[in-house]
Amino acid sequence: MKDSKKNMVLCILFILVVCIFLVLLPLVINHIYYMEAPLEFFVTDLKVADYVVYYASALSFLGSLILGILTLYQNKRAQEKTDEINKLQLEIQKRSMELAERQYKQETEALIPKFNISILSYSGHYLNPRIKIKNVSSILISDLTFISAFVKDDEENTIRKVTEHKIKSRSLPSNEETIIDLKMLNLSKRTGDRDYQFYNNVDFVLEFSCEDEKYNKHYFRAILKIPNTKDFVGDHWKVEKVG
Repeated sequence: MKDSKKNMVLCILFILVVCIFLVLLPLVINHIYYMEAPLEFFVTDLKVADYVVYYASALSFLGSLILGILTLYQNKRAQEKTDEINKLQLEIQKRSMELAERQYKQETEALIPKFNISILSYSGHYLNPRIKIKNVSSILISDLTFISAFVKDDEENTIRKVTEHKIKSRSLPSNEETIIDLKMLNLSKRTGDRDYQFYNNVDFVLEFSCEDEKYNKHYFRAILKIPNTKDFVGDHWKVEKVG
């Protein structure tokens, strides 16, 4: 209701302005022309038609000026709207890309095998250790293949190597586990009848591969840090995908 009244008032004002400029002002000019000039300064040789032509030219100039200002204003508004639309489209594209990237990352990570590895037991001082490997990913793992296993000291020197191995199962569904029996010398040195020398700060390294559900090959390196080989370390190995 308020908008209707406002529009009506604007229409009436517009009609009044048009009537003043197109009807009343020419009559006023004509009336003033035939009045006696109060000062000699206002006395001219121009005719009433010249004043009317000048007035028409002035109105034409004023209309062109107003039209130009309106055009500039509309162009500015249109440019602002275009900039807002472009900004919104860029924001939508950015969010779509972030969503697609997040979804792709989740799908990709879901296809990467993940494992928990720990030492189940050994005969003494890590002699012939038995290692448990659990598939903690949501996909089926197949063709689990032992590559190598060794122990190195803090100077990267290999002090023990696994010479033989035996895998209980090479196919692991999700949340299933298998056992790998390794044949390796113990991590100690006899220094007397009952005395042993142990190693400090060594890394037990296990390298293996497997295939996912799409038969893609994945390579892994698992490392268990052992502060002292005299003590049993039951922590999970740090598993890193290397290829």
